[in-house]
Amino acid sequence: MDDPSDRSVTGFPFFGHLNNQANVIYAGGYSGNGVVQSFLGANILCSLILKNAPVWQHCGLVNQTLDNFVVEPFRTVGAYLIRNAIRRKERAEDNNTHVNPIDTYLASLIGSAGKVDMKS
Repeated sequence: MDDPSDRSVTGFPFFGHLNNQANVIYAGGYSGNGVVQSFLGANILCSLILKNAPVWQHCGLVNQTLDNFVVEPFRTVGAYLIRNAIRRKERAEDNNTHVNPIDTYLASLIGSAGKVDMKS
């Protein structure tokens, strides 16, 4: 079973005021083990609530424009294409055989969302 995560398109967490309401603050986009994100998030959320640390209140993770993920079914098909290309590319590299250029290209699309695949 996969662990749930709240992932943003950029891979970074995001924070802000819901619909520019001063009394409704949100945070999302967390993934990974959460140690750094929790420290970062605590500083940002506290500054948004207490309005006492402009360096955190106005950092680049606050009130940013968020992109959407690709809609289904393209997201799932694309994820499988890229995952399998990564597996083929790494297998070829491990065996010192020719890597298909298409697999190299598809594997490059993973960007910052890449994770170690423990099930291969």
